[in-house]
Amino acid sequence: MKARQRMPSHLTSNRQADNESEKISPGVRVHPDVLETRWEIYAAGRKWDACLDLSNALIKLAPDRGKGSNHRLSSSRRLL
Repeated sequence: MKARQRMPSHLTSNRQADNESEKISPGVRVHPDVLETRWEIYAAGRKWDACLDLSNALIKLAPDRGKGSNHRLSSSRRLL
């Protein structure tokens, strides 16, 4: 999967998108665009613990991107 490529439209459920995202090779899985896309998938599925982990990884790998901090705040609020 190319970085920041949208999930195919035939993936109509969060479970399908989640399953497809797990097929991404480990080296690509840590790309900031992929982390953002995976965060969106997990957020849609309300998997806030995973979202928090992804946002923390995004902050470490791409501190200049504002989305990591925004995603971490959003995830943290929903875990309360």
